[in-house]
Amino acid sequence: MKKQSYPILYTLWAAMFLLTAALGLLFPEESGPGRWVLTAISLIFFVPPWMILHRARAAEDRSQIRLVRYLSLASVVLTAALLVLNLKSAGLSEAMGRALNAALAVVSAPMLCSQFFVLPIFLWGCLIADTFRKK
Repeated sequence: MKKQSYPILYTLWAAMFLLTAALGLLFPEESGPGRWVLTAISLIFFVPPWMILHRARAAEDRSQIRLVRYLSLASVVLTAALLVLNLKSAGLSEAMGRALNAALAVVSAPMLCSQFFVLPIFLWGCLIADTFRKK
């Protein structure tokens, strides 16, 4: 099979990471229509990786499927680790708390953007599970 090229999809995924992180940090919405817009953007975040999986599965490109799996796993594992560190650092300096919060914003951008932490975690899980699915 011909190898597929995925740079546009990975660029879109990276752009969505940046967009969701920036929106989550700059415009945290507690309620109202703004929160629903941010939630919709967080859901759209997961479209590029699913498109990568769909194309990779059609092309039988296991390396791309593994790459999406490992990027997704890294995000989930780093999010869990940073959440624990963030809770443990409650008594430490404010600078440490800000640094951990910034790192958390980067690795868990869709969660920060939507403020519905369960929904993006569920979608990360679905994405990871989908990488193990056979045609």
